[in-house]
Amino acid sequence: MKHATLGVELAGILIVLMALGWWGDQKFQTSPWLMLFGALFGVVGCGCKLWLIWRNQYADRD
Repeated sequence: MKHATLGVELAGILIVLMALGWWGDQKFQTSPWLMLFGALFGVVGCGCKLWLIWRNQYADRD
C-alpha cells in the first residue's frame, strides 16, 4: 500500500510540467519548445522519483 498512489503522482508530475510548458508556449509564441522541455523535465523527474524509491527500498535489505 506504500506505493499505491505512485502512478497518479508520476502522471501528475508529467502533466503539470507539460501544462506549464504549453502555457508558456501560448504566452511567448515558442511552440512547441517549452512543452517539450516540460515533458523532458517531467520524465527526468519521474525517473529520479523512481530511482529514490528503488534505492530506499533496497537500502533496507543491506
